[in-house]
Amino acid sequence: MRRTHRKGRSFTEAPENRFVACPHETSSPRSRARVPWSLAALIWLLGHASGPGLGVASAASPREESATRPTSKPQPTPIVLRGEVVDTACFVMGGRKGLEHKQCAIACARSGQDLGILDEKTKTLYVAVIDRREEHAKNPLLPYVADRVQVRGTRVDRGTLPAVVVRSVERISGAR
Repeated sequence: MRRTHRKGRSFTEAPENRFVACPHETSSPRSRARVPWSLAALIWLLGHASGPGLGVASAASPREESATRPTSKPQPTPIVLRGEVVDTACFVMGGRKGLEHKQCAIACARSGQDLGILDEKTKTLYVAVIDRREEHAKNPLLPYVADRVQVRGTRVDRGTLPAVVVRSVERISGAR
């Protein structure tokens, strides 16, 4: 059954008494049959035709396509970071770090907040990722909160977020 909305749009009442917007306003069954056919013809034409006037690029060979296509997964690379272990939420939101923030960071990390390494050279915050597939799935950075450390691991970038899968952690003594 066709009904009209107060703004002039037509609706069809579905058997479950839901209203579905009609894709076109014509009521002729013949014109309804032509719309999907013409749409299919247009899609076929754009997919198969190539030429200077149609605006469709010619298909590349599979070898050329694989050379120009970006890889779907970023490649992990080994990395060595030197910096301070920080609570990511408090650091990002308020710049809190250091010994005056140590107890708060430990409490947040024990409740599930992520820890990260603030690289001392680039001042980049790397999110520490724990590989849960290994047998020791505890957070390896927890004993080193607010300390200066050297972290060896694998760098993984997702978008603009740098992360490191931590393999080993060593405390570094000396001035910051």
